[in-house]
Amino acid sequence: MLCRPLICNNLCSANGPYSCMMLQKVIMLKFSRINLREGIKLSVLKSYAIIMFKILVFLVIGFILTENVLRTIYENFRISFTGDIWVNWFGVSYLLYFLYTIIRWRFSNKNYNSLKKRRTSIVFWLLFIGSVYAVFIPFVKGENPF
Repeated sequence: MLCRPLICNNLCSANGPYSCMMLQKVIMLKFSRINLREGIKLSVLKSYAIIMFKILVFLVIGFILTENVLRTIYENFRISFTGDIWVNWFGVSYLLYFLYTIIRWRFSNKNYNSLKKRRTSIVFWLLFIGSVYAVFIPFVKGENPF
């Protein structure tokens, strides 16, 4: 194979055509790795952006449900809806996110790696227990402890 002077410049004449072919292979290998890594980074960033958007949507829906539904339920049980209501808000929001994850995992035909990681995560289940506590402990105590 003949040397391509645009790629190798003066290396072909100094070291022969064999080193030129090696240099071309190294250059192509480096460019292919860079493109592969950039593609992976972009897809990972895209999936994280989608997950963050979903979390934001669940926070908004949780706030609406906390202010309209949970307030009414607490007042019907004569539980004052005062104090740090944001704890109840995050509890409702995470319960919605938890239910979304479990329903999507159960009824999805595709094997999503992110759902599997989330479902088997200890933090996922600890946050679920904490959100259940935050939403339902006022019924046990008769007041909102937060």
